Amino acid sequence: ETNATNCALTHRPSQSFHLPVKTLPTIMKELGHEGRTVDLLKVDVEGSEYAFLENLLDSSGGCPNFINQITLEWHHFPWDW
Repeated sequence: ETNATNCALTHRPSQSFHLPVKTLPTIMKELGHEGRTVDLLKVDVEGSEYAFLENLLDSSGGCPNFINQITLEWHHFPWDW
């Protein structure tokens, strides 16, 4: 499943961008990793950390049991608040 996200830059409201995004389950399915355990998931989503975690927790009914560890590079960008 590919969704599109619109991101408006609040410090420059006249600029925005549109980009396609995929959920982690979609990526795992496309790569043939369904039903497998992820030992370490490194996440660098450039300001969409809240959205990523919200989707991951919602889609897996809480803490995903197929991921052992997550490392997350955290950015503080206004479009994710």
